[in-house]
Amino acid sequence: MGRQPPKHGLGSPVTPGGSNHLGLLSQVFATSAIPFAAVYSNGQIMAYNPAFCRLSAYAAGQVEGLNFVTDLTPAPWREPQRQVMERLLATGQPQQFQMELKRQDGRLVPVEMFLHRLPAQDGRPQCFWAFISDISGRRATEEALRENEARYRAMLEAFDGYIYVCSQDYRVEFMNQRLIERTGRDATGEPCYQALHDRQDICPWCVNERVFKGEAVRWEVQSPKDNRWWYVVNTPIHHADGSLSKQAMIQDITARKQAEEGLKQSEEKYRSLFNNAEIGMYRIRLDGSEILDINDKFAAIVGRTREELLGSPSTDLWVDAQERREFVRLVEAEGHATDFEFRMRNKQGQVRWCLTSLRLDRQQGIIEGSTQDITERKLAEEALRESENKFRTLTETTASAIFIIQDGAYRYVNPAFCQLTGYQPQEVDSLTFWQVVHPDHQELVKQRHYARLQGEAPPARYEFMIVRQDGQTRWVDFSAGFMEYQGRPAILGTCFDITDRKQALEDLRNSRRRLADIIAFLPDPTFAVDRQGVIIAWNRALEELTGVPAADMLGQGDHAASLPFYGVRRPVLVDLAMYWDAQTALRYPFVQRDHNTFLTEVEVPSLPRGPVTLWAKASPLFDAQGQMVGAIESVRDITPRQRLEAELREVAEKRQALVNSLPLGVISVDADFRVTELNAHGEQILGLSQAEALGRPCWEILQGNACPTGCPIKSALGQGQGVGPIETSVVSRQRGRIPVRLTAARLLDASGRVMGGVEVFQDISELKSLERERANIVSMFAHDMKSPLVSIQGFALRLLGEPVKSSPERRDKYLDIIRKEAGKLEALVNDFLDFSRLEIGSLSLNFSATDLDKEFLELFELFQERFAQAGIRLVMDSWEKLPVIQADAPRLRRVFTNLLENALKYSEAGSTVSLEAQETGDEILLRVRDQGIGIPAEELPYIFDVFYRGRDRAKRAGHGLGLAGVEAIVKGHGGRVTVSSQVGQGSVFTVALPKEPPG
Repeated sequence: MGRQPPKHGLGSPVTPGGSNHLGLLSQVFATSAIPFAAVYSNGQIMAYNPAFCRLSAYAAGQVEGLNFVTDLTPAPWREPQRQVMERLLATGQPQQFQMELKRQDGRLVPVEMFLHRLPAQDGRPQCFWAFISDISGRRATEEALRENEARYRAMLEAFDGYIYVCSQDYRVEFMNQRLIERTGRDATGEPCYQALHDRQDICPWCVNERVFKGEAVRWEVQSPKDNRWWYVVNTPIHHADGSLSKQAMIQDITARKQAEEGLKQSEEKYRSLFNNAEIGMYRIRLDGSEILDINDKFAAIVGRTREELLGSPSTDLWVDAQERREFVRLVEAEGHATDFEFRMRNKQGQVRWCLTSLRLDRQQGIIEGSTQDITERKLAEEALRESENKFRTLTETTASAIFIIQDGAYRYVNPAFCQLTGYQPQEVDSLTFWQVVHPDHQELVKQRHYARLQGEAPPARYEFMIVRQDGQTRWVDFSAGFMEYQGRPAILGTCFDITDRKQALEDLRNSRRRLADIIAFLPDPTFAVDRQGVIIAWNRALEELTGVPAADMLGQGDHAASLPFYGVRRPVLVDLAMYWDAQTALRYPFVQRDHNTFLTEVEVPSLPRGPVTLWAKASPLFDAQGQMVGAIESVRDITPRQRLEAELREVAEKRQALVNSLPLGVISVDADFRVTELNAHGEQILGLSQAEALGRPCWEILQGNACPTGCPIKSALGQGQGVGPIETSVVSRQRGRIPVRLTAARLLDASGRVMGGVEVFQDISELKSLERERANIVSMFAHDMKSPLVSIQGFALRLLGEPVKSSPERRDKYLDIIRKEAGKLEALVNDFLDFSRLEIGSLSLNFSATDLDKEFLELFELFQERFAQAGIRLVMDSWEKLPVIQADAPRLRRVFTNLLENALKYSEAGSTVSLEAQETGDEILLRVRDQGIGIPAEELPYIFDVFYRGRDRAKRAGHGLGLAGVEAIVKGHGGRVTVSSQVGQGSVFTVALPKEPPG
C-alpha cells in the first residue's frame, strides 16, 4: 500500500515534514463555528475542527478513521465530487458546489462546500481543504418560496376578473387564464398596449409612470364597444431585487352600476331629512369596522367633520372597550336599544357622554340610530358621587391601617387598623396612641411623635413592633405626617403588617446558609451565581476538578466561572438557565431543556487533567415569590463513560447490522422464553414488527408445530447444545402457516451464564413449491409422452401386421398419424430439454444473419390456417420493413411460435390476433396482440416464472415453461420481453430486440 500520509486533528501540532499550510489552517479554524476539513486526494481525512464533528455527528476520535469519499459522501455524489476536484486541480481556482453529507446517524444533510487546494508536498498525496455549510434552512426557504409562488398564482386565477402584470418597459410578464381566454392568446413578452389594445404605441391613458412612482391608481370606465362598466386597479409590485412591475386588476361592475343608478334617486330624497335632523343620526357596522353614514349633528357631537368620520372604524370613538362589548351584546340579544348611555372621545380628546336609541339590521349587520350629548348632566352626577366617596373609598377599603392622633389619643381609625391591632373601634377611643406599641419601642415612637408636632423632621418612615389585644406581637412599617384636624395640630399615620416579610427574610438568610453548606459538600462539582452572574458558591468538588480555590472565585462576575474550563470569559450553561440566548446555545453540541432544567455534554480544554468531556446540568433559583434570584450548575467528568459507551455502541451496531443483514429470520428470547429481538428478515417472514413481538412468549409469535411442548430452544437449553436443522412450520400474519427450516441454540453472556436462546429459521415455501412443481412437471411430461408413444406403437403394429400389398391410402394415413404423433413427442422432448437447460442455466444460442421479414412471413403462413379453423382472424398490422439482424433464428422462431400458440389457446372465435413490428432507435419492437381472456393484474409479475401457469391452470393444458423459455431466449439476444393486459380485454406481448448483437 505504501506510506500512509500523517493525520492532523485541529489544534494538535503538525508532525515534522508536515504541511506548514495545514498547521496554519489548524490554528485558524480550530475554534471556528464553520465546519472545516482537510482531506487527501484519496479521501482520507487529515484535519477537521469541532464544528465538522457536530455537522457529521461523529465524535472527534471517530473522525480519525473516516474516508470523506466512501464514509461521508453518498454514492450518487461521489462522481460529481471527483469532477469538482479535477476542475480545481486543472484551473487552480477554488470551487463552490452543493452536495449531500451522510451523517453518522444515517441522515443526509444538504451542504455547500468551498473547496481549496493546498500546495503539494514531495512524496505526499495532493491535499484539499474546504468550508462546509449546512444549507438545510436555505433549502426549506426555497421550497417555501416555491409554495408561496404557487399559492399566489392560484389566488390570481381564482379572481373573478382579469389580471395582468407588466414590467417598466411595458412588457407583459403575466396574464391570468380569464384574460388569455378573452384576448384569445397568451401575450406574455409583448408590449401591453399591443397585447391588450392592439396599438402600436403607448396608450394615451397609460398610468404606468404614476404606478412605478409608488401610486395605486383606480378608476371606473365604461367601454364604448359594449357599454359595460369596468373597475380597474393598478398597483406597483416591489420585487426582492429592487425592480418594479405593475399589476392591473379589471373587474366587470356593470350590474352594480345599474343598481346604483336605481338607488340614487331614492337615496337623495331621504338624505335631506337625515342631514337636517336636530339630533345626531348614524349608520355603522355592528362589528365596528366602519362608519357608513352620519349627519352633521353627529359630527358636531364628536367634534369632527363628516368627511373625517365616514369610512373610519366606529370603535375609535369609544372610550371603554368593555363598555362597547356590553353595547354589542345588548344589540345582538335584543335587536334594538333605548336610552343606552356610553362615552365617546371627540377630536380634542375630550370624553363626551351620549344617550342613544337604535335598531339592528341583522341581515346586513348594520346599526341605525340616533344620539344626544348628555355630557354636562353626567359630569354633574359624577362630581357629586366623587365628593361623597373619595374619603370613604380611600380609608375604608385600603389594606393599610390609617389613623389620626391628636392630644395623644386616636381620633379616627379605619377598619384595617382594627384588624391589625385586634381592637374594636369603641375600644380604641380609650387608648393612648403608644399603648399598642411594644414596650421595647414605646420611647422611640413617643420621641418622634412629639418632635414632629414641634415642627422637627424625624424620619417619616420606620419600623417597630406592636402588641395586639390578644398579646401577639407584630412588626409594622409606619409612616407619619403632620396635618390639621378640625383646626388643631394632629398626626396622620399609616402602617401595614410586615411580620411575614420579616420572617421570610430571616428564613431566607437561614436557607442561604443551609444551601451554601449543602452545595459545599455535594459530590458533584457545583457552583451558583446570583441574578447578576456573580459567583456565590464554589464547592469543594469543583475546587478539586479545576484546581481553583473558592476564595479566588466567590464574588467574581463577568462570566468568571468559565475561566477554569475554557481559559476565556464566555457565557456558560448557568447563564442560559437564567437568560436564554440562541447564539450561546450554539456553543454546545446540544442543549436539552426539561422545564427549568438544562442539560448538555461539552468538551472543555483547560482543566488541570487536560481536555475532558463534562456532563453539565443547570437550573435557575427562585425565591418564595417565584422571582428568579440566580442559578446553579453541576458538572461531572464523563470522559471514561463516554469512551466505554462509544465502544459498546460500536459493538452493538456491528452486531445489529450483522443480524439484520442475514437472509434468515432470527428470534431471541430470555430465560422466560419472552422475545427480546426479531431481525428484519424475521419480521418479513412472520408479517409483524419487532415492536409487536417484544416481551411476548415466543410460541405466541411463531405458533410452530413444535411449540410449546417440543420447543427447539427448550431442547437446546436442556441438552446444552444446538438443535437442528429441522423442518417444521410457523404462522405468518399475511400468509398463514408456512414451512421453515429451523435451528436453535443457547445464548450465553461473557461469563458463560445462560441468558436465553435463539432460533434461526428460513422460509422454505418457495423451495417446497418448486419441489412440488418439479414433481408435477415430470409427471405431466411422462403422461403427455405416453399418449403419442401409444399411438405410434399401435399404428406401427398395424402396418407390420397387415399384408405388404395393403391399401396405399390406409398405409399413408397410418404413416401420417405416426409422423404427427412423433412431432408432438419431439415438441415435448424439446420442452423438457429447455426445462433442463433453464434449470442449470446452460441455454446457448447460435447467432447468424436472420431476415426477420422472411421468418415472420413464414410464421404467419404456418399459423394462418390453424387460426382460421378456430374462427380467429390472424393479421399482420402496422408492419414495417425490418432489417437483417444477428440472431438464433430457430430459437427466435420458437419464441413467437409460443406467443402465437398462447394467443390461439386463450382467444375466442370471432376475435383478432395481430402481429406488429416497429423500428425505434437501436431496437426492433415485435408485438403479438390478442383479444383473449386477459391476465389478472396480480399474476403479471409472475407470468415469466418457471412452472407458473396462473389460477386457471387446471382448465388449460401446459407445463409453465413456455413463457419462461421465451424470456430466457429473448434475454440471450440482449433484448427484453414485456406484457400488458386487462382481464376481458386481451394481452399484448412485446419483444424488444437490439439491432446489434450483444457483447
